Amino acid sequence: MAAQLVADAAHWTRELAALAVATAEAAGGALGAQFGALVAGVTPDDAHRAAARALCTGDRRAVWVGAMALRHPAFAELHALAAETARLAGARLGVLAEGGNATGAWLAGAVPHRGADGAAAQGLDTLAMLRAPQRAYLLVGAIEHSKDLADPAAAESAFGQAACVVALTPFAGEELLRHAHVLLPMGAFAETSGTYVNLEGRWQSHPGAIAPPGEARPGWKILRVLGNLLQLQGFDDASSEQVRDRLRATLDSAGATAPVAVAALPALPAAAATAEALSAAALDIPMYAIDAVLRRSPALQATNIALASGEPAGMDAGAKP
Repeated sequence: MAAQLVADAAHWTRELAALAVATAEAAGGALGAQFGALVAGVTPDDAHRAAARALCTGDRRAVWVGAMALRHPAFAELHALAAETARLAGARLGVLAEGGNATGAWLAGAVPHRGADGAAAQGLDTLAMLRAPQRAYLLVGAIEHSKDLADPAAAESAFGQAACVVALTPFAGEELLRHAHVLLPMGAFAETSGTYVNLEGRWQSHPGAIAPPGEARPGWKILRVLGNLLQLQGFDDASSEQVRDRLRATLDSAGATAPVAVAALPALPAAAATAEALSAAALDIPMYAIDAVLRRSPALQATNIALASGEPAGMDAGAKP
């Protein structure tokens, strides 16, 4: 490792600004005029200059923005500074997207401002749906709001006020039992076929490893039946492969390509905090606490990795519905 800069999350913007200034010096370039306010009063030190020199050398240069930056309230500034640093160093910019299928979700139009065909759309992101309570909510996946949503307090309030909360879930935990009016048993991720899109834009399809237990069904099938009952268009596919192929056809006709870098995702554990109040720990999610399946594994929660991260994620008392 040629150079390393370590700082608390509250100081990431300033540290990255100092690196950008140092990179401009090392590369003999100039920062764009729009960065004047971000770099005002910033003076790089020897560590910043060493990192900038390392970044400006070599044949294959890249600047990567990671998941903790995506969760940061100042993500827009961090992303802009990273992009400018990459430009000055003659490097490529990349974003390590959140989760296993963030690119696939983007392509499918699972964002509030665009559809699968790339056309502009109007919608609400998750935080907006919680902070401006809706009459009804449809929760898809093993969502436990105290652990999976950016503002658990807002979620608790919104679900408590809603006239109807329907959850498609593999687990009937205490939180869902308290708020959901209807539970529809859904297979876990390994119990259904589907397609992931990785950071290269490569589509990777897979079968289910095992059939869902009991009356549980794959999530796409449950959504299809709900769409049929509501007489909605576009819910006629008989397999996940047909869903995939229809999405591909839509993207091909629109000339859309898989974005390697996704847009800002909602800040996860620290959505209500200011950047000044953040710590890196507040933005991190322990490896075995990232989803309901891992949180329910006694073996994983007993590992040194889980114990070193603080209190184990714990298992909600709920069993399979």
